[in-house]
Amino acid sequence: MKNNEFLFEIISCDGKKYSAEIIELNVLTPSGVIGILKNHYPLVSFIDISTFNIVVNNEKFYFAVSGGVLSVKKDKTVILCDTFENRDEIDRDRQIKKQEVLENILKNKNNSNDLIYLQAERSLKKTLNRLSLLK
Repeated sequence: MKNNEFLFEIISCDGKKYSAEIIELNVLTPSGVIGILKNHYPLVSFIDISTFNIVVNNEKFYFAVSGGVLSVKKDKTVILCDTFENRDEIDRDRQIKKQEVLENILKNKNNSNDLIYLQAERSLKKTLNRLSLLK
């Protein structure tokens, strides 16, 4: 590990895990976008559906996350989340089709089952978030 690196891990509910020695993490919290470097002060924060990036060997890598919790300690930072994908894992065509289906569900809202529409809204937000990484 280089002097300016720290351990970063992201773990999803289904056990998917990413781990790397990184230089920097840029993540959206309720307080705004924050940058995390080695020896950052301890911090715990929620993360909404959003994107974040890490810097490894002076190269940026981008991820989509479906919400979770950020925990920052002196030499290790962890994101516990529902799901996450890096840019290369996202299937653009699948996400576009999913977006169309969800938008149709929301267009035809008839108040018969508000839970279905809340789930569709959340799914659409996650889909649009994933697509934002591919622009």
